[in-house]
Amino acid sequence: PADNAPLVQLGWSTNLAAINAFRKANSISVNEVPEKRETARQLYEEALRLDPNFAIAHASLAASLYTEACNDRQPLEAWTEAERHLQRAVSIEPRMAWAHLTRGQWLGLVRHDWRQAEAEMLRAFELEPSDNYARSKYAMLLIHQGRLFEAIAEVRKATEADVTGVGAHSMLGLALYYEQQFTQALAELD
Repeated sequence: PADNAPLVQLGWSTNLAAINAFRKANSISVNEVPEKRETARQLYEEALRLDPNFAIAHASLAASLYTEACNDRQPLEAWTEAERHLQRAVSIEPRMAWAHLTRGQWLGLVRHDWRQAEAEMLRAFELEPSDNYARSKYAMLLIHQGRLFEAIAEVRKATEADVTGVGAHSMLGLALYYEQQFTQALAELD
């Protein structure tokens, strides 16, 4: 963090049982089968039951709910719950980049509120300027808006900062593909 604040001030908990539940949830890939995603969601909920002010758990639960909405659950119910957790995370700890990034993704991809989504993602960059994952997610937001040149520029920054970052190169390949730069796209995806 830019101001070197203690972890507790950045949305973490002092409750060891809550931290343990959170870490177990994080160890389960969101790309796993629905049963494992359900287990992760339950673990995030357990962390929040143990510490309702565990901001990063609110943001992570929201991200998990978003994935469930896209894959398993009734979208409206899951998205409404995700929005509540994102608002709670940002209200608990407004300096937590992950909460702003996740909220930005949600506002763009679910609400199609591109202006506010971009503002949230730019706030995440302000808080964590070297977060290449966030830069890749921002590029995806730009792609969804058809702002391909900007997306390519953003994701190039991420690939320059992290030459081995697979996610950034995949995102660059996708942006180049949509821009019909097929040879360059294949080189990034290879």
